[in-house]
Amino acid sequence: MDSYVSSINSGVAVFPLLAFVMTLPYLIYQYRKCHSIPFWKSFIFYAFLFYLLCAYFMTILPLPECRVAAECGAVSKAPQLTPFVTFGYMVDAARRVGLSLIHPSTWVAFLAEPDTYMTLFNLLLTLPLGMFLRYIFRAKWWQVLLAGFGMSLFYEISQLTGLFGIYDYAYRLFDVDDLIVNTAGTMVGFVVMLPLEKHLPDFRELSGRALTQGMWQASFLRRAAGFAIDLGACIALTVLTAAVVGLPNRFATLGVLMVFEGIVFMVVPALTHGKTPGQAVVRLRIVRRDGSDASFGRYVARYGLFVWLFLTGPLWLIELMPANVDDIGSQTVVAVIAVIYVIWLVTVAVRAIRNFRGHPFLMLNGTVSDTTVMTEWEAQARKVFGEPLGD
Repeated sequence: MDSYVSSINSGVAVFPLLAFVMTLPYLIYQYRKCHSIPFWKSFIFYAFLFYLLCAYFMTILPLPECRVAAECGAVSKAPQLTPFVTFGYMVDAARRVGLSLIHPSTWVAFLAEPDTYMTLFNLLLTLPLGMFLRYIFRAKWWQVLLAGFGMSLFYEISQLTGLFGIYDYAYRLFDVDDLIVNTAGTMVGFVVMLPLEKHLPDFRELSGRALTQGMWQASFLRRAAGFAIDLGACIALTVLTAAVVGLPNRFATLGVLMVFEGIVFMVVPALTHGKTPGQAVVRLRIVRRDGSDASFGRYVARYGLFVWLFLTGPLWLIELMPANVDDIGSQTVVAVIAVIYVIWLVTVAVRAIRNFRGHPFLMLNGTVSDTTVMTEWEAQARKVFGEPLGD
């Protein structure tokens, strides 16, 4: 039992990293398909991800200390290919403890038998899979059956092959009874979810409401996802340039970064009617407040103020500043800049919360440049129907 608890702890430790890696692709998928991120749907998605991670860890952990059997005297475990052997052991255990349906005390003794609780654990291991498949995908019974068998087979092959060849021996037992019990567990989860799903939000209705809302709302999270794609592209292109061409110093690196920022945030929108690459992915546009196309000068004003001056400018200041200026150390300047950014992040958090409650997300660079971020549909509609609520 300690090994199972340890596997869950490993899942808890690894999950934040996995969630971080999956978040941007998940946001892109949701904004492309549904144009919005329903909270309940996202919660179920990450719960499903966490379950899959922990379930797999339970089947492969703990890992052996060495990869080669000869190095640690390990013996490869021969597969158990005879069906229903485990169930025979459970019958023997029931006889041994004198299991009686009318005497609850014998139930505890029966459940304490290793063959019993191991079988029960294998049943519970895949029970959530059946529940998730039914609730999220509205899967039919035969689809759940195939998925449960497929996942269990994947687990058992992982064990049989020494984690697909990472270890040269099967350090865990391949058991055909595990295939049977795991598949049965998935079907139990399917049956359990049938009455429960009537009391839970319908995924199809959530997607429909998200689609209607997302067509007209350039939310903070949606804008942040587009900006992350754009800024990530600029950094990636700079790193690629440094690796291929070679840049002599940090000044050259910052210069190349600013060039790519200018291309991504200013030139590309001018050529695509207000869409940076990231905004095109999440279906947003930078436009005038009446929904009309902004000029190139307005893109320069909007992102020159934010990306060049506010984000990249302090990096130049730090690089160009001498070690000491009138007895003020460079570390002091860095600390002051850090405090400014912390204060700014706090204001962003406050504005994001207000945006979540329905208020527009206002930014100084949008006010100065007289531009705003809208969805593609809103920008088209605002040309005819009134003023937008963006920044």
